[in-house]
Amino acid sequence: TMDEDDNPIFSLEYLKEWKHEAKYGDIVSGAAANNRLFTGTDNGTIITFSIMEEKATVNRCPGLSKTEGVHSLFVDPTGFHILISTTHGNCYYVTYGSKKFHYIRKLGHAKISSVAWNKSAVIRDKATLSNTPRKVKGRCSEAVLLGTEDGGIYELVLEDGKDKMLKLLWTITEQKSFPTSEASAAIQGLVVEPCRGATDYYFVGAATSSRFYTFHGGPSFEDVFRTAGAKGNGGFQELPSKLEKSALVFGYAEYPIGTPIGLGWLTGPGVFHGRVQLDRREGSLFQNDGLIEYPIAPETANKKIGRIFGAKTNSKSPISLAMSRYHFLLLYPNRLCCVHTLSKTVSFDETLSTSDMSRIGFFCQIAADMLHGTFWAFCSKGVFEITVQDDESADAWRLLAQLNRFEEALECAGGNKKRVEEILAYQASQLFHHERYEEAAELYAQVPRIYNFSEVAVKFATKRIIRPLITYIRRRLESTQPEKLTQNTMMATWVVQLYLGILTKMESTTKDQGNQSKKVKKELMEFMRDYDDCIDKNTAFQLINSHGLLDVLEAYAEQKEEREWLMQLFVERHLYRRALLVLAKYVSKMMKKKNRRKMFDADLFYKYTGILLIHEPEKMVDILLGIEPGLVSPARLIPAFGSYNVWLQDQRHKAKIRVSSHPSRSKDNMAPATREDSKNATDPSSIRSISSRSSSREDARIARNHAIRYYQAVIVRDQEADRAVHNFMISLCAAEPTYEAMDQYLFHFLHNPRPPLFDYHHALHHCQKFNKRRTIVEIHQAFGNVSAAAEAAISLDRKLAYTLLRQMGQGVTRRARCATLVSAETFAAVQNDPTTALVSPRKTSEGREAPVLSIETERRLWLMLVQATLESKPESKAVTEALGMLRKSPLEFPDIMNIIPKTLKLESIKPHVLNAFDKQMDALEDAKIALEADLQLAKDIERDIELAKEKQAHSGFYKCSLTQKIIENPKDQLLFRCGHLFSAAAVLEHLKKHLLDHPETMLHGAYRIETERNEKLRAIFEGSQHEIDVDRRETMMKLGMATILPHEWMTIVRCECVLCGSVTVQSSLDPFLTRSELEDAQSWDVSAEIFAPKPPPTSRPLPKTPAAAKPKRWR
Repeated sequence: TMDEDDNPIFSLEYLKEWKHEAKYGDIVSGAAANNRLFTGTDNGTIITFSIMEEKATVNRCPGLSKTEGVHSLFVDPTGFHILISTTHGNCYYVTYGSKKFHYIRKLGHAKISSVAWNKSAVIRDKATLSNTPRKVKGRCSEAVLLGTEDGGIYELVLEDGKDKMLKLLWTITEQKSFPTSEASAAIQGLVVEPCRGATDYYFVGAATSSRFYTFHGGPSFEDVFRTAGAKGNGGFQELPSKLEKSALVFGYAEYPIGTPIGLGWLTGPGVFHGRVQLDRREGSLFQNDGLIEYPIAPETANKKIGRIFGAKTNSKSPISLAMSRYHFLLLYPNRLCCVHTLSKTVSFDETLSTSDMSRIGFFCQIAADMLHGTFWAFCSKGVFEITVQDDESADAWRLLAQLNRFEEALECAGGNKKRVEEILAYQASQLFHHERYEEAAELYAQVPRIYNFSEVAVKFATKRIIRPLITYIRRRLESTQPEKLTQNTMMATWVVQLYLGILTKMESTTKDQGNQSKKVKKELMEFMRDYDDCIDKNTAFQLINSHGLLDVLEAYAEQKEEREWLMQLFVERHLYRRALLVLAKYVSKMMKKKNRRKMFDADLFYKYTGILLIHEPEKMVDILLGIEPGLVSPARLIPAFGSYNVWLQDQRHKAKIRVSSHPSRSKDNMAPATREDSKNATDPSSIRSISSRSSSREDARIARNHAIRYYQAVIVRDQEADRAVHNFMISLCAAEPTYEAMDQYLFHFLHNPRPPLFDYHHALHHCQKFNKRRTIVEIHQAFGNVSAAAEAAISLDRKLAYTLLRQMGQGVTRRARCATLVSAETFAAVQNDPTTALVSPRKTSEGREAPVLSIETERRLWLMLVQATLESKPESKAVTEALGMLRKSPLEFPDIMNIIPKTLKLESIKPHVLNAFDKQMDALEDAKIALEADLQLAKDIERDIELAKEKQAHSGFYKCSLTQKIIENPKDQLLFRCGHLFSAAAVLEHLKKHLLDHPETMLHGAYRIETERNEKLRAIFEGSQHEIDVDRRETMMKLGMATILPHEWMTIVRCECVLCGSVTVQSSLDPFLTRSELEDAQSWDVSAEIFAPKPPPTSRPLPKTPAAAKPKRWR
């Protein structure tokens, strides 16, 4: 059917500017290129017509006979190279604008029937097409393919008006499959096109009247045909045909930069057409689209042609073919018919009138100007222009979509949004019909105006196709505006539910789908993270919980930072190991972050540690020990561990077991053991390990108190100083049935110079409550209360009591072995503020014995020990042991006489009685010697006083040994035993000056007694001793010394002579110049200026250096 619109797609108009004279002869061949028309006539005339200039040029091939005319004429798309083949088989080459015809001798007398021009030369010369042809020199045609009537294909290169190279590439040799065919073997159609993305690989098509051959290869045309057999290396198509003249053409949307959109071959049954797949390099590159039969011509036209051309002319077949983007242009002797390549319907059909045929003759050839997209029909004596309207592709996009050529349809639709959506909708329906659901889902989401959401969702849901449905919803979710929060929330929630359904189905199957399940979980978590703002948190938790997917629930809770919700769920379900896994992952994650101290959620542990300790104490403590110190407060965990301890003691009581001590552990290795306990504490894999659920496991769970393990590690490893923690640790250790935990804990303090941090009375109370008598002794020792320790040890272990009393007799306690003294003041400080006592414990000076108890207390304790010994053994052995204690105790034999049994025989104690009398005599002798020494000392002092009086009587006044000045006021005199006499003011000034540089003087020698007696002095000189900065220390000393009262200074001055004591000894190493004297001396240094090198002389004096620029002297 014809297009019945008022404005047809095609129109046929006669070119009035064409003036054809009879002397030119009839046109037999024509070509169009670059807005130029070229014709060849039957008498050998070549007419060139410029459309833009409306000017014709007439030339005639030289050397032609009178009966020799043009057989065929070919022009390259640039309109520069012209090939002419004559009826006698001669071939000429001429360039546009030139009158010089070049005869191609190498071709012989073969007639050229087809030419395929090289598109690379067209692309190269396109920029110079506007230049005048005569000014363009050295233009080359590149390689051109020629087809001849004898079945040969040649390669020809034209340059500078001559044939540079000619080579035969291939010849048809095989017989036809249809013997009845009268068609010739002439190569009547040639096309060539480089493959996409390559300039060295070509597709070549060659056609005779009954066969269509395809070739492909490269990089040269010779390589293309080298491997081609009789059938071509790409195969061939054969159709029966009796046509004497065929054609093979490409259709382009844009030439030369575009690729062919189709190919048409003129055959007897019709137009054989298809597409070339230029992105392939194997097999046949031609895709057959079928055969379009020729439209039936009006009978009137057939009769006219029959009368003119005779019976042999087949008026039903075209004589020439051209191809636009979507139409085949069929040229008959008297009419033009345009057939749509997609719908195969006739879009235009026009027949020449009788007057036109009589005036200009019949059509002989149709030609296409590839560069400008125009078509021209040549008659015997005229030319018609075939105009193509812009709406040629008006319905092409719909037809392409119906043919499933969707890419071409989208390209044809251009930017028309409505057409694009219709194409995508049709493509989606086709994909859904062919069960390509994923691709269909992607396209359905792009056409919401054609297919609404519910319609598409029902289509997928009806077939139970879940994954494509998820894809569709996700794509719709991506395209929906964020402002439509309700729609987005509904779609996102549905996607979550669909994913959960897939996971639930995978979990229920018996097959191993672990990898697939992990992949789906990963997709779900990524989706929930990307669309977090569209998913309601509570709804998501309920959905996941209803499906029982605990792994997903845990991952989502961690993603939303809602671990408390997850912990509560697991605890309610009694999934304590799952809860531990959540905590372990959280700790492992937070330990890798730099700002973990600000981000760490310690409340999570304070809330759930208690319940988890009851069910999984070991794992819970492992997790707590893996946390960096300072993130979780051990003091705030005391309620949780207290509940656990109550539960533990109750379970032990019910089971009626007695916890046996673990293998003994060396006290020196206690701290490494606790660190070992915390190793790999946060490894989630350790939480998953499921141990035996037998009764032995339950016994092991209550056999060890993990609260003690945790607080022991915190105290030893983290140096925890909180008093509440230590008090709780004491209560835990006291409640244990063995002494192991208590020994390990107290060992830390008994071998540490710092005082204990637990409460003294609190510890004694718990030890007395649980009958830990040995621990009571150690607690007394730890706090330095040796009397109480010894008193408690007498009733527990007399050997221990004996050892303690011996240490008291030597002035050393167990803690004094670390050179640490716990005095009464320090003991009180520990009870009030243990942190202060821990920071600054009082220490004894090196070599000084620790203070011991009063002799009365010591004697009382020894008497208690002796009495206990006498009461515990038989008379003879007890008395022997008691008398043996006298040798190493302050007791004397008379002290124990009252407690020795009256029934004891005198012979058994006679040696001891004699020994007692000997000791008494020795004591009297020692007293006598001491009295004589004191008497001699008094006499020496009296003699010194007399000598001093005599010296004063001779001189009449005294001089100060420091200043050598006369001391006028006798009250200011200070006289020492060494004989030095000083003025009080002079010695006070000297001592102050010395103390500024040597504050440690007050901490040694004779001054130490006064310093320890006066708390203010001790604070001044001990504090300044630790200051490193000299100026700061001097300032501190000055401020401190200003607070000392005059009578206190006089007491200090009288301690010892400044010339014979420690002041002179410490000043012996001081430099001769003080710091202030050294600065004054250096300020007078002029050597640097005197001996500095002088500048060389110049022609003019140097400018004087300003005063501000002079270098500063060093101070």
